[in-house]
Amino acid sequence: LLRSGYFYLALLVAALFFLPHLLWQFNHDFPTLKYHLSGRTGSLSFRHVGEYISQQIFAIGPGLIFLPFIIRTKDVFERTLKAIIIGTFAFFLLSSFKTFVHFHWTSIALFPLLYFAAFYYNQPEKQRLFNWIILPFVGLFLVVRILLMFPIIPAMHVGEDYYHGRKQWAKDIAAVADGRYVFMPNNLREASLYSFYADGKGVTLYNRPEKKSQYELWGYEDSLQGKEVMFVTKYPFNGSKPLPNNLQQNLQYAVLPSFTSYYTGVSITAAIKQAAADSIEANVEITNHRSAPLKFEKGLNGEPIALMISFEQERNVIQTFILQNLTEVVAPHDSITKKLKVSVKDLEPKSYSAFIGIHNGVLPDAILSNEMQIEIKQ
Repeated sequence: LLRSGYFYLALLVAALFFLPHLLWQFNHDFPTLKYHLSGRTGSLSFRHVGEYISQQIFAIGPGLIFLPFIIRTKDVFERTLKAIIIGTFAFFLLSSFKTFVHFHWTSIALFPLLYFAAFYYNQPEKQRLFNWIILPFVGLFLVVRILLMFPIIPAMHVGEDYYHGRKQWAKDIAAVADGRYVFMPNNLREASLYSFYADGKGVTLYNRPEKKSQYELWGYEDSLQGKEVMFVTKYPFNGSKPLPNNLQQNLQYAVLPSFTSYYTGVSITAAIKQAAADSIEANVEITNHRSAPLKFEKGLNGEPIALMISFEQERNVIQTFILQNLTEVVAPHDSITKKLKVSVKDLEPKSYSAFIGIHNGVLPDAILSNEMQIEIKQ
């Protein structure tokens, strides 16, 4: 096949079909690549390694996972399949040192594994091993699938069940939303499910720059500005009410009469330095990349919009401070500058990552600046 012209023709056609995706990635600054390489990763740790190994044994099956390490390949095709399997497992094993790996991410290796399993267990001397390792796992797998499909055990389908009762769940929320858009911050799964069952009325936005979804890339935030929006969370906030639903989720909501947010289309460039033992200075530039003026209107309960700073260690928020109220109107593609002084006397003398963003009432703070390293000294 490698010597035939059909192979190279097929390769060219595949490349042409893949070209629009590469162009889209290039035009949007490679968001997928950035997210997986830096946005969702942390520092080196053994925290997720054990999870990855144990999940793969169960997801792939104890009767399949060892095969690529003992099978002898006969030709280039089988060597390629073996490289795909081992390469996939090795790549995600290395990834697990920096982030959580979902068990289905290695599914690319499943079909090559089944190819080798068909030959391996077709040998008469392997029949006993097949009966003791493969058949019990297949039986267990079927039982689990049945339990997921039907509520034989009711407790399995209460609370955080992502697969059952979603039509009614969406109806319960839609009855309260009454035609309004439903904003669920930092919750792509729930917003997408609601959008699917409620005619596209669910929206999520992420409050940090390292993680974005199609809602940011498609400009959904612009379409919400100034509209009456129902804000839904899984935690209580000032002015919230319980939102009853058939999944018994602890949902809270409030209607925002004129939605205003700053998660996309706004950037902050900042530089900080320690001015004294108990304070730091920050030079901040806020830029409006939107086609409409950037207005800083009051929040749900009349709270002023303000700059904030977050001090973090290994992506854990240690302390946040409100810096200065924002009252200006920033013209499209224009910017304003601020010079601030921040008291850090309540922070322990340590190294921190600092981020500056916009505090907007009950909405999650919009973290917009570059990461800045600061050493708090005694």
